[in-house]
Amino acid sequence: MLTKATILTNTKQYLGIQTLDTTRDAELTAYITLCIKHVENYCNRDLESASYTADKYIWVDTPLIILPKHLTPCAGVVSAGFEQIDAGMIAVNTTINPLNARYRLIWYYGYAAELSVADGIIMQMVLDFWKRKGVNGLQGLSSKSSNQNNQGVTEQNYLAEIFTTAYREALAPYRVDRLQMGWL
Repeated sequence: MLTKATILTNTKQYLGIQTLDTTRDAELTAYITLCIKHVENYCNRDLESASYTADKYIWVDTPLIILPKHLTPCAGVVSAGFEQIDAGMIAVNTTINPLNARYRLIWYYGYAAELSVADGIIMQMVLDFWKRKGVNGLQGLSSKSSNQNNQGVTEQNYLAEIFTTAYREALAPYRVDRLQMGWL
């Protein structure tokens, strides 16, 4: 389950920092937040472990509804006359809800199970930050000289540099193309 606290605990354990030592928590949490936002932007979806509710009026002209990828995986349907088939598909009970009409469709969705791999990737990105961190901050940045006065821009530039092909390949199955975001 993806949470900042879990990633922080795992990162501290890997780095050999005592759990009760909170002197570096703020810095590590800032790196975790930055990495989560970067991965969310890359995947075009949230990585929260919470569940969400989608409440939409839709035109139903087919007995199967394919949900937009950014609003999956489906965790359950609330609306009467609709039944979940799998994580991305809902069936219409045409006896209750005749086709070619507009209905209110309410369903729950969330990302915790589907994106559990992301916490490991985010932890590795934080560790990459930490490895480059020296006495004077992040070291070895190709963009460091042009951004010495703006640490946030430096960190963003470095994050773009460390977000390697290996990270992209691991996250590829979870990425939602903007064109596939669907009808909502």
